[in-house]
Amino acid sequence: MRLTIFSWLEHEFVRVYGEGRPGLAVPEATRELLGRIGTELVKQDLSLDDVVRTRLFARDRAGRDQGSAARREIMANRARSSSTGVFAPAVFCSDAAVAVEVLAMRPHEAESQKLLQEYDPPRTPLRYLVYESIFFGSGETGAGATLDEQVAAIMDSHRASLALAGASWAQAVLISCCLHQSQRPAALRQALQQAAPVGNVPLECELVEGFAGEGRLVEIEVTALVR
Repeated sequence: MRLTIFSWLEHEFVRVYGEGRPGLAVPEATRELLGRIGTELVKQDLSLDDVVRTRLFARDRAGRDQGSAARREIMANRARSSSTGVFAPAVFCSDAAVAVEVLAMRPHEAESQKLLQEYDPPRTPLRYLVYESIFFGSGETGAGATLDEQVAAIMDSHRASLALAGASWAQAVLISCCLHQSQRPAALRQALQQAAPVGNVPLECELVEGFAGEGRLVEIEVTALVR
């Protein structure tokens, strides 16, 4: 288990990364791992209810789907968060079937509540949440034959989510991407700039092996300020 505490956007964040118990099937490993992550957050006077983003890593597409379903069971109600799910065997340091990273935010006000926005019709992931004026959009993938086409579709979806939350690309503070290992980060950067006015927005990119859908090349998250 790895825990990192850092300051960002005038808040304190706690990031926890852990791998499931080797030998456990994906659903059981995911539930057990999120329980341990919850225990680590309690030590920091936080809980799963304060989680704003989760990223799930599996060894193949089936594991990704099973892990995402188990995550949805545990991360329910007030623990609902924006989310991403990919398969990326290279991230593992053990024989675990699943790994999870959570990002929790310490609110300034004890009574603060996350504003949760579901998709319509609802999907397994949350569309986005806003917590003390910070927008966290779930990872989106898009259809298209090329990286440029997929990025354009994804960024249009995020644009619509930002507008629904009363924001725009001018308020974006970070774009986070899981990129298929066959693609080049420079091409992603160019596609993003063609799709939206985000040339000055910081970009982070992690190379992975696959996503929920066949033929997908990238999954993109957006963080923004809603003020």
